[in-house]
Amino acid sequence: MKRLWVVCFLVFAVLGCGKKEEMTGAMEMDGHEMHNDEGMMGMSMESDSGVVIRKARKDEIGKSVVCPVMGTKFKVKKETEAADYKEKTYYFCCPACPPEFKKNPGKYAK
Repeated sequence: MKRLWVVCFLVFAVLGCGKKEEMTGAMEMDGHEMHNDEGMMGMSMESDSGVVIRKARKDEIGKSVVCPVMGTKFKVKKETEAADYKEKTYYFCCPACPPEFKKNPGKYAK
């Protein structure tokens, strides 16, 4: 039983380290100076591909859309992330989709 706990701890430690590095890299790439009153809601991230990730605006909430990464149909909520790319807006069904879109927007943009 003790071995099982040690193995689980090591697996989670290794997996957790990779996630932390990805998040730190994204924050450093952003180059956006965040102010105390701005918080995460006001922050957008732009990559070398020209993709800007942001939260959905009030006028976008309630729209029926399709996630370009997963193909899932859903309605935009206030926490929905969106990307502005080549004069078109793409909405994402979950937090895992925007990073995938940023890696290769041409693959998902239609």
